[in-house]
Amino acid sequence: MATPLPPTFLFSAESLERSKQRLVAKDPDLMPALDQLIREADDYLASGPWSVMDKEGLPPSGDRHDYKSQAAYWWPNPDTEDGLPYVSRDGEKNPNSDIWDGSGWRDLTEASETLALAYYLTGNGVYGERAATLLRTWYIDEATRMNPHLEYAQAIPGIWEGYGWGIVDSKVVVPLVDTVGLLQSCDAWTDTDQAAILDWTKTFLIWLRESEHGKFESTRPNNHGLHYDLQVISLALFTGQEEIAKEVVGRAPFWRIGYQIEHDGRQFYEIARTTGFGYSSGNLAGFFDLAELARWTDIDLWKYSSLDGRSIRKALDFLIPFAQGVEEWRWEEIKGIPMYCPRFASVLRRAAIGFDEPAYEKVIETIPHLTAEEVASARFNLLYPKA
Repeated sequence: MATPLPPTFLFSAESLERSKQRLVAKDPDLMPALDQLIREADDYLASGPWSVMDKEGLPPSGDRHDYKSQAAYWWPNPDTEDGLPYVSRDGEKNPNSDIWDGSGWRDLTEASETLALAYYLTGNGVYGERAATLLRTWYIDEATRMNPHLEYAQAIPGIWEGYGWGIVDSKVVVPLVDTVGLLQSCDAWTDTDQAAILDWTKTFLIWLRESEHGKFESTRPNNHGLHYDLQVISLALFTGQEEIAKEVVGRAPFWRIGYQIEHDGRQFYEIARTTGFGYSSGNLAGFFDLAELARWTDIDLWKYSSLDGRSIRKALDFLIPFAQGVEEWRWEEIKGIPMYCPRFASVLRRAAIGFDEPAYEKVIETIPHLTAEEVASARFNLLYPKA
């Protein structure tokens, strides 16, 4: 009897199963990536669990179960005695921003996704059990769970206790959906767990769509708005509310691609940041997520192009010569392009599949600062295997 495919939305279940079967056969093209995944999963066996209860201070509500984060690029005001109000230093992270819940939620997401993928590809229940424990601690257990809202996200001392901008923090719920899907065959993930995570995500989706913070974030014309849409779409699909997903995807050609991508492929709002290439390539990965989720609504955003030439493919083609070093980046990038090359290689693999254009795969070989070993061990080989 064939094993059921995992109920994933962002990751292709068929591709994951193909990777799994190739790993059983010890395919040498995938073994370096599996070895790297296992090393990371083994490390996560001894990490966490993470919880909103870990923070030292309290959110304004006084309820430690409420999530609170501090905006990363804001610093004490050098011109005032008490440092208030904080001032912006775009692209420069204030290390004190990690004292709240943001870093824990990100760590929990990366750990649980890594462990769940290792479980699915190897069948080792130890990984699945640990992933289940981490998810229960953050989302389910009464003593440690996060309340499903973000009223106090991205606080800026002296300015606000939380704002709609903070919803970018919850972009971690997009991979959560597939992490849970990968655990469906794991004995450690019970029907009770599944019902509880569905309840949490349904409640959070209502908050995203009906709260003032959520309504504000939905109108943002930059990466914030795109990641808001990705959250709504993925949670709607996960909770069986396909009509919500289709409504949001249906607005994307005009409201996201049309507003965020210029005729030449520039992403105006992202290129204006102090880490312009980083934001542009990161937002492009978000557009690829959007195109993948859109498949579930029978809308093809991979091939979409506006009458005046705006498309996610145009955004990719714009960035390629800068990633290759063929053209010099003419905007601000205080961290340098090399640090984003591994992520950009993943984008190119996804482009080769999504656009059915093998030439994008060849571009990976032309990206400097990436060794053959780094490419071979990258996780995208497992998530998006070449045919």
